[in-house]
Amino acid sequence: NGQNLSFLSGSNAAQDALDQFISKRFALYHQQRNDPSKNSLSGMSPYLHYGQISSRQILRTLKERGCDGDSLNVLIEEMVVRKELSDNFCCYAQSYRSTDGAPAWAQATLEKHEVDQREFTYSLSDFENARTNDSAWNAAQRELVTTGKMHGYMRMYWAKKVL
Repeated sequence: NGQNLSFLSGSNAAQDALDQFISKRFALYHQQRNDPSKNSLSGMSPYLHYGQISSRQILRTLKERGCDGDSLNVLIEEMVVRKELSDNFCCYAQSYRSTDGAPAWAQATLEKHEVDQREFTYSLSDFENARTNDSAWNAAQRELVTTGKMHGYMRMYWAKKVL
Protein backbone atom coordinates (compact mmCIF):
# COMPACT_ATOMS: atom_id res chain seq x y z
CA ASN A 1 0.00 0.00 0.00
CA GLY A 2 1.26 3.48 -0.78
CA GLN A 3 0.80 4.76 2.77
CA ASN A 4 3.92 3.25 4.34
CA LEU A 5 6.53 4.06 1.74
CA SER A 6 10.02 4.42 3.13
CA PHE A 7 11.23 6.88 0.53
CA LEU A 8 10.40 10.49 -0.16
CA SER A 9 9.12 11.40 -3.59
CA GLY A 10 10.04 14.16 -5.99
CA SER A 11 13.01 15.17 -8.08
CA ASN A 12 14.90 16.68 -5.13
CA ALA A 13 14.48 13.46 -3.16
CA ALA A 14 15.63 11.48 -6.20
CA GLN A 15 18.78 13.59 -6.45
CA ASP A 16 19.39 13.16 -2.70
CA ALA A 17 18.99 9.40 -3.08
CA LEU A 18 21.46 9.42 -5.97
CA ASP A 19 23.93 11.46 -3.91
CA GLN A 20 23.64 8.91 -1.07
CA PHE A 21 24.19 6.03 -3.48
CA ILE A 22 27.28 7.63 -5.01
CA SER A 23 28.86 8.57 -1.69
CA LYS A 24 28.03 5.43 0.31
CA ARG A 25 27.31 2.42 -1.91
CA PHE A 26 28.51 2.94 -5.47
CA ALA A 27 32.08 1.68 -4.98
CA LEU A 28 30.91 -1.79 -3.86
CA TYR A 29 27.72 -1.93 -5.92
CA HIS A 30 29.17 -4.44 -8.41
CA GLN A 31 30.17 -6.82 -5.60
CA GLN A 32 27.33 -6.47 -3.10
CA ARG A 33 24.17 -5.60 -5.05
CA ASN A 34 22.79 -9.15 -5.03
CA ASP A 35 23.21 -9.65 -1.28
CA PRO A 36 19.91 -8.79 0.42
CA SER A 37 21.69 -8.54 3.78
CA LYS A 38 23.72 -5.57 2.50
CA ASN A 39 22.33 -2.11 1.84
CA SER A 40 24.12 -1.90 -1.49
CA LEU A 41 21.44 -1.21 -4.07
CA SER A 42 21.23 2.15 -5.80
CA GLY A 43 17.77 2.85 -4.36
CA MET A 44 16.86 4.58 -7.62
CA SER A 45 14.12 2.21 -8.80
CA PRO A 46 11.16 4.08 -7.29
CA TYR A 47 12.41 7.38 -8.71
CA LEU A 48 12.98 5.88 -12.15
CA HIS A 49 9.62 4.12 -12.03
CA TYR A 50 7.69 7.28 -11.20
CA GLY A 51 9.68 9.49 -13.58
CA GLN A 52 11.32 11.62 -10.90
CA ILE A 53 14.77 11.02 -12.35
CA SER A 54 15.94 9.52 -15.63
CA SER A 55 18.58 6.93 -16.41
CA ARG A 56 20.31 9.58 -18.48
CA GLN A 57 20.40 11.97 -15.53
CA ILE A 58 21.84 9.29 -13.27
CA LEU A 59 24.54 8.37 -15.77
CA ARG A 60 25.42 12.01 -16.41
CA THR A 61 25.81 12.61 -12.66
CA LEU A 62 27.97 9.50 -12.27
CA LYS A 63 30.21 10.59 -15.15
CA GLU A 64 30.47 14.16 -13.80
CA ARG A 65 31.60 12.80 -10.44
CA GLY A 66 34.20 10.53 -12.00
CA CYS A 67 32.45 7.27 -11.16
CA ASP A 68 33.68 4.45 -13.37
CA GLY A 69 34.83 0.84 -13.33
CA ASP A 70 32.93 -2.34 -12.62
CA SER A 71 30.14 -0.69 -10.63
CA LEU A 72 29.37 1.70 -13.49
CA ASN A 73 29.45 -1.12 -16.04
CA VAL A 74 27.06 -3.23 -13.97
CA LEU A 75 24.73 -0.29 -13.38
CA ILE A 76 24.62 0.53 -17.11
CA GLU A 77 23.86 -3.10 -17.96
CA GLU A 78 21.05 -3.29 -15.39
CA MET A 79 19.59 0.20 -15.58
CA VAL A 80 19.91 0.84 -19.29
CA VAL A 81 20.35 -2.40 -21.23
CA ARG A 82 17.89 -4.60 -19.28
CA LYS A 83 15.40 -1.78 -18.84
CA GLU A 84 15.46 -0.87 -22.54
CA LEU A 85 15.13 -4.51 -23.57
CA SER A 86 12.12 -4.99 -21.32
CA ASP A 87 10.56 -1.69 -22.42
CA ASN A 88 10.96 -2.69 -26.08
CA PHE A 89 9.54 -6.15 -25.40
CA CYS A 90 6.47 -4.64 -23.74
CA CYS A 91 6.08 -2.12 -26.55
CA TYR A 92 6.41 -4.54 -29.47
CA ALA A 93 5.28 -7.95 -28.18
CA GLN A 94 1.51 -8.15 -27.89
CA SER A 95 1.84 -11.19 -25.62
CA TYR A 96 4.01 -9.46 -23.00
CA ARG A 97 1.34 -9.85 -20.28
CA SER A 98 1.02 -13.64 -20.50
CA THR A 99 3.18 -16.73 -20.64
CA ASP A 100 2.54 -16.71 -24.40
CA GLY A 101 5.29 -14.10 -24.53
CA ALA A 102 7.80 -16.43 -22.89
CA PRO A 103 10.35 -18.32 -25.01
CA ALA A 104 9.29 -21.76 -26.29
CA TRP A 105 11.62 -23.56 -23.84
CA ALA A 106 10.02 -21.74 -20.89
CA GLN A 107 6.51 -22.49 -22.08
CA ALA A 108 7.43 -26.17 -22.56
CA THR A 109 8.93 -26.34 -19.05
CA LEU A 110 5.84 -24.76 -17.49
CA GLU A 111 3.58 -27.15 -19.39
CA LYS A 112 5.68 -30.18 -18.44
CA HIS A 113 5.44 -29.31 -14.74
CA GLU A 114 1.90 -27.98 -14.73
CA VAL A 115 0.52 -31.04 -12.92
CA ASP A 116 3.46 -31.55 -10.54
CA GLN A 117 2.40 -31.99 -6.95
CA ARG A 118 3.39 -29.01 -4.82
CA GLU A 119 4.51 -29.55 -1.27
CA PHE A 120 2.65 -26.40 -0.27
CA THR A 121 -0.13 -24.41 -1.90
CA TYR A 122 -1.33 -21.01 -0.77
CA SER A 123 -4.36 -18.81 -1.12
CA LEU A 124 -4.13 -15.24 -2.33
CA SER A 125 -4.69 -14.15 1.27
CA ASP A 126 -1.76 -16.32 2.43
CA PHE A 127 0.49 -14.62 -0.11
CA GLU A 128 -0.78 -11.12 0.65
CA ASN A 129 -0.27 -11.59 4.38
CA ALA A 130 3.12 -13.32 4.12
CA ARG A 131 1.84 -16.61 5.53
CA THR A 132 3.92 -19.20 3.69
CA ASN A 133 6.32 -21.82 5.01
CA ASP A 134 9.24 -19.80 3.62
CA SER A 135 10.59 -17.16 5.99
CA ALA A 136 12.72 -15.50 3.28
CA TRP A 137 9.69 -15.17 0.98
CA ASN A 138 7.59 -13.84 3.84
CA ALA A 139 10.25 -11.24 4.68
CA ALA A 140 10.37 -10.09 1.05
CA GLN A 141 6.58 -9.80 0.95
CA ARG A 142 6.52 -7.81 4.19
CA GLU A 143 9.21 -5.50 2.80
CA LEU A 144 7.09 -4.91 -0.30
CA VAL A 145 3.93 -4.21 1.69
CA THR A 146 5.70 -2.02 4.25
CA THR A 147 8.05 -0.01 2.04
CA GLY A 148 6.52 -0.24 -1.42
CA LYS A 149 9.62 -1.90 -2.86
CA MET A 150 11.64 -5.07 -2.59
CA HIS A 151 15.32 -5.89 -2.94
CA GLY A 152 16.01 -6.71 -6.60
CA TYR A 153 17.53 -10.10 -5.91
CA MET A 154 14.60 -11.06 -3.69
CA ARG A 155 12.11 -10.08 -6.43
CA MET A 156 13.28 -13.03 -8.52
CA TYR A 157 13.01 -15.39 -5.54
CA TRP A 158 9.63 -13.96 -4.60
CA ALA A 159 8.15 -14.40 -8.09
CA LYS A 160 9.12 -18.08 -8.25
CA LYS A 161 7.05 -18.85 -5.15
CA VAL A 162 3.94 -17.33 -6.71
CA LEU A 163 4.14 -19.78 -9.60
